[in-house]
Amino acid sequence: MVSNIQEIVRCEIRLVKADIKQDAERYQLEALRYLPHARLLLAGTAVGAFGVGFLLLSAVYGLALVMPIWAAAALIGLVLSIASTVMINTGLGHWRKLYSVKTEIKETIKENTTWSNHPAK
Repeated sequence: MVSNIQEIVRCEIRLVKADIKQDAERYQLEALRYLPHARLLLAGTAVGAFGVGFLLLSAVYGLALVMPIWAAAALIGLVLSIASTVMINTGLGHWRKLYSVKTEIKETIKENTTWSNHPAK
């Protein structure tokens, strides 16, 4: 009987290994299928970043018509710094809120585990 149970466990382990291998192969094929799209997305992001840079440069040149060029560059830099500070603080606020929810879930799971490990009286 013990040898039968051992054989069943070994078969289950082989089955799990085969399932994991099959899933890994499938995910690898899916990843390769999306690779050209990811490259295109990355290239588009890089071109977009250069586009934004040139738009900011044109804003500096446009402001340079009415003020010294150093003041125009400083003004654009100040506006960008304020915008990035607002975005970073907003993102961190959302991140902290999400992290606190995950922490609450972990604490609840710990409490449930502790409670379930206590013997019934």
